[in-house]
Amino acid sequence: MDFSDEFATIPTRYAFDDDSDQEDIDQAVDKLDLETFKVDFNNFDTASINTVIFGVYGPGDVFLRAVYEGQSVVGTIYAKTKLLASMHTSPSAGNVISVVSEDVLPEDAINGFAHAMLSKLPNANLRVIVLDSYYESGYIASDLSEQYTEPTLKCLRTSVEKKASQSPTSIDSLPAPNLSKGIAAAILTYCEIHQLPGLALFSPQPASLGKNLITEATIDYYEEALGKIGVDHLRSDQEKVRRAIQSRKYGKDSGKIDADHHRMYI
Repeated sequence: MDFSDEFATIPTRYAFDDDSDQEDIDQAVDKLDLETFKVDFNNFDTASINTVIFGVYGPGDVFLRAVYEGQSVVGTIYAKTKLLASMHTSPSAGNVISVVSEDVLPEDAINGFAHAMLSKLPNANLRVIVLDSYYESGYIASDLSEQYTEPTLKCLRTSVEKKASQSPTSIDSLPAPNLSKGIAAAILTYCEIHQLPGLALFSPQPASLGKNLITEATIDYYEEALGKIGVDHLRSDQEKVRRAIQSRKYGKDSGKIDADHHRMYI
């Protein structure tokens, strides 16, 4: 066969509209996510929702638990019979819904979870805020001077969020080569693809004896940062924060040094 010869006809893959292929892929993804994850808003009207706040399992979910302690759940996200997240809203800000992680999501489920959760909200201008953290012990400073200063909250923004007038300019960006990961990365990717304003806040998480901690200081960073971006209704008193941290202390992923944590002395 002479490969210099021109094709007698247009190759098949160019003969069809690419949009139809993408539509088939999107429908297949939608079907897969609907079968895997069940998002239920318990008859809550989502039409007015314009902001989603997602608390990643760890400091992010502890902060939201302290904020919504004692309040009713307006929605849930399940994978079969396993509860993955619960949803809350505040009477003073009915246009904001907060999603609280109930467990660490497996890596092979994060993209489907992000798609299932966000595709259920109809607002084309939906703003998504992720509350995550970074480990101080693994943080790579952008310059030497930063190594000798107190760790601060960092952020990552999607291209649409960067153009928004309410986007925070007073919060430092998470510098390369530090990266978002897990569900935070999946949510930011979804926002970038669908041209949604998305913002991830990374609070510094200290460590002790090789174990990462959830502290009141880590939680306090969120409240301060949310106030800077116009979400100032999320308030948690110190007693609620302590209770939320204490409840996590004896869990399977405590983030605290507990009585069973063995110390080795040399």
